[in-house]
Amino acid sequence: MADTEQRAARIFREVAPSVVLVVKAKRSPGLIGPNTADIRTASGFVWDAEGHNVTTNLGVTGAELVQVRFAAGQLRRAEVLGSAPEYGLAVLRVEGMIGRCKPVPRGSSANLAVGQAVFAIGDPFRLSGSLTQGLVSSLRPGRLAYAGPGKAALIQTDAPSTSAMQGDLYWIRWVV
Repeated sequence: MADTEQRAARIFREVAPSVVLVVKAKRSPGLIGPNTADIRTASGFVWDAEGHNVTTNLGVTGAELVQVRFAAGQLRRAEVLGSAPEYGLAVLRVEGMIGRCKPVPRGSSANLAVGQAVFAIGDPFRLSGSLTQGLVSSLRPGRLAYAGPGKAALIQTDAPSTSAMQGDLYWIRWVV
């Protein structure tokens, strides 16, 4: 493998265990009957060892039941602790996983440059792990009309979503 391929494979091996599948269920009065379940999925990731996970707000909106499937196969019930629809993010706490979760390695966006490689790792379509690559295509300081008085630095990438319309996570670094 070329050096760049080896790097991508190493990043996937390190991060994929921290990627989760979020499953939301809601009763739906569909054609089949009143007890029909509307089930949707989204990707997410383990934030810390206390069982907190980050996913898309869309991934949990309207859910009556939320479960998280970890890379190792455990399926656990989750509680939505909070969501920020204006950013498209939600935070979950997963039952019974305190100290048993491997958080995603985090870095800093302070030294990002346009043209740097970025990787999107997800768990689309209830499959086990997916990797796609792109570039940082723009770094824009500015204000978000819906975000209130804070200044934000927006990071735009061209990395295709690994979840094909199941919700992307857009990261915003706040500058105080």
